[in-house]
Amino acid sequence: MTDQKIIDRIKKLLRMKNGGTAAEVATALFLAQQLAGKHGIDINSIDENEPDREPITHGGLESLSRLQWECKYAALIVTGYFNVKAFYRKFIQVQIIFVGTKTDIEIARYIPSFLCRCILPGNLSCYVRMVF
Repeated sequence: MTDQKIIDRIKKLLRMKNGGTAAEVATALFLAQQLAGKHGIDINSIDENEPDREPITHGGLESLSRLQWECKYAALIVTGYFNVKAFYRKFIQVQIIFVGTKTDIEIARYIPSFLCRCILPGNLSCYVRMVF
């Protein structure tokens, strides 16, 4: 298990002191201390009220042979308004790779195809498809 997963598990155990019976709270605190001691984590440095972070990942869009200006502009809009970064990759096909959390990438992968349909309705030059 990674350190982040262990810390998330300890946070969940520490949150038990907000509700539950006295025995459940005591058991949860004991398990949290035991888990922190096993992995060498200072239990006092963990803030159980801090929200869990979503891991950073990547996903992308693929174009036919070259990336049209509409798709580049849509990717620019996505990076400006959503929590993702866009990278362009030319391999066999041109790809736009988005880096961010899973939720943000799902939105970022949808927006360019939606915007391309709105910018030039009926134009097939802005063909993009989701990859990964």
